[in-house]
Amino acid sequence: MKNLQYTKAQCRIHWWVAALVAGQYLGQNFMLAAMDRLDKTLTPSFTDFLITSAHSMAGLAVLALMLWRYRLRRSNPVAVGGGRMSPRLAGLARAWHLAMYGSLVLMTVTGVLSYYTDIAAATRWHELGKWLLGILVIGHIVAGLTHWLVFRDQVLQQMLGYCRDADTIRSSGQSGD
Repeated sequence: MKNLQYTKAQCRIHWWVAALVAGQYLGQNFMLAAMDRLDKTLTPSFTDFLITSAHSMAGLAVLALMLWRYRLRRSNPVAVGGGRMSPRLAGLARAWHLAMYGSLVLMTVTGVLSYYTDIAAATRWHELGKWLLGILVIGHIVAGLTHWLVFRDQVLQQMLGYCRDADTIRSSGQSGD
């Protein structure tokens, strides 16, 4: 049986991952500069140590949270779009979520390999992965807004923490909310 609502833990993990990923994007220029300095001097400054450590720890936190959220998603499956989406759109949404999960794991694995080994392909995949992840995140945001503005369901509101009961979610598109 699929539920119509995410659990509070699923919502919180979603926003923690969103905040960590946003921080990674905002801090990427600092990380690149620190890595350039490390490549030139091989002796990190304290600032470079902090920057690279924060980036690495945030990446590992994203991985841990994504694995936890995936586990929760398996134990508490939620009907796509409150159960009101066509099978085709629901399949697209599931594929998009799976691609996001995969790209976040890919970013963590390639980041670790890039930083701790001399595998050039890992560095290249990490650089390309940020663009793939960026596209997926933008699409995810557009989909959330589409739920709110077009489908007029409660998916976006629910992820923002305004959880309602299942009957309200089911009827929200028909009541003109």
